[in-house]
Parts: sequence; structure tokens; C-alpha cells
Amino acid sequence: MVPTLGGVAGGTRVTIGGARFDFSKYHPLSEKGAECAARTQGDRVVCSRPKCNAPPVPLCTFGMSSTTEVEFIDEGTVVCVSPVLQQKIDTPVIVTVELAMDGQTFTNAGLAFQYNPSATVSKIAPTAGVLSGGTPIIVSGAGFVDSGDDTEPPDSIKVLICVFISTADARKKYTTPATFLSLNQLQCDSPAVETSEKYKVDVSLSGQTSYHQLTGSMQEFLFYQDPVVLTIEEPIGSINGGETVRVRGRFFC
Repeated sequence: MVPTLGGVAGGTRVTIGGARFDFSKYHPLSEKGAECAARTQGDRVVCSRPKCNAPPVPLCTFGMSSTTEVEFIDEGTVVCVSPVLQQKIDTPVIVTVELAMDGQTFTNAGLAFQYNPSATVSKIAPTAGVLSGGTPIIVSGAGFVDSGDDTEPPDSIKVLICVFISTADARKKYTTPATFLSLNQLQCDSPAVETSEKYKVDVSLSGQTSYHQLTGSMQEFLFYQDPVVLTIEEPIGSINGGETVRVRGRFFC
């Protein structure tokens, strides 16, 4: 199961792997084998049309809460969307995830999913960097969790990322792996972007970028054109230093 953590607001898409997720048999009955609405025709009983029962609704349970937001991928994979955690929490809470494709017969896998209190972002440093990316950024806030980075194996809990969202077009997003430093600090590098503009810097503990997975950060990072050095005056100097060197180029601001 991945990811194995998400926020209390729910909305985390949790991919569950297994076997014999035969979703097709829970679809509405086809005419073959369906119960018929009978009518009398002389001394015969004829099936005029299939009378199909409503199909059962697949369920995922996260502790005491359940969700019908279950997406069938294939016979070995489904996606369940975590529901809102009803209780208020100050520390992470672990619940058990189970699946019932027929809405009644649940698995007994005991998969653990961790709900985390809402994280916040209060400051980033620095607040500007080059278009080509790679600027180390310290993100300060609260409620961060040591969920590593998204370069780990797919079954790992480690999916902590920084999300960069254009202030001009919120559909334009970039993500980079984040490193957990403390409950109040993370570090990530800025991505490479195409144009000089401002981006909001946010954090996702689940590795996903939908609204419910982010903190709602308002901290902005300005991307500017990479400086270009054209000439250097006084290219030779003493090993003791102290000389003034004039550098000419473009985009020095």
C-alpha cells in the first residue's frame, strides 16, 4: 500500500496491491444468468427482460470510517481515497485499512495508514533563485513528518515533497524531493522552470499535489533569469587577495 500516510482532511489516493480483485463480478448482472421478469404466454412462462439487482458498492475502511471512493485499476490493484478523520488529533494516529469489493466481505490484511495533524508553512529561505533550479531552500513551519523523499522504492512511506505552484496559473506545478530536518524544518531544491515568475512553495507529506494534500502555504519564491558572465577586468591578482575585480554580464539583479 502506498502512500501509508496522509492528512486529517482526507483525499489521499491510496493504492492497494493484492490479488483477485475481480471487480467485474460486482457489476450489474448481464442478461445471461440474470433474474427475469416473468410473464405468462399461453401455458409458458417467458422472460421478457432481465431484472438486474443493484450492484454492491465496494468499500474501503480506514479505522472506523469508510469510503465508497474506490477505483478499480486491475485485478491486483485498487485505489481508495482516504476519508476525513472525524476526531481532532495533535499527534499522528494509525488506523487499519481494509477492502470489501462486495461492500460486505472485508479483507483481513491489517494495512496501517497514518493520519497526521495538519502541517503549516510559515517561512522559506532564500526567497529567490535562478530559472535553472537547484537552489537549496529551507522550509520552516510545523507538523512536518519524517516521510523522506520520492526516490525511495514504491512501497516505501517516504514520499515527502515540496510543491511549487505558479501564482499566475495554479495549474502549473513542479515538485522536488524534500529532506526532513526536524518537526519544524525541511529542505528541498528549487525546480527548473521556463519563465521568470513567482511560485508559492508548499509541502506534501503524501507525495500528492491535490488541494487536500497541501498546507495552503502563501510563501512565495521568485525565479529569475540565470546570470551570464561576459567579461572580467583585472583577471590576474595577488595570492593575498584584496584586488577589485569588475565583472560584466547580464541579468545581475
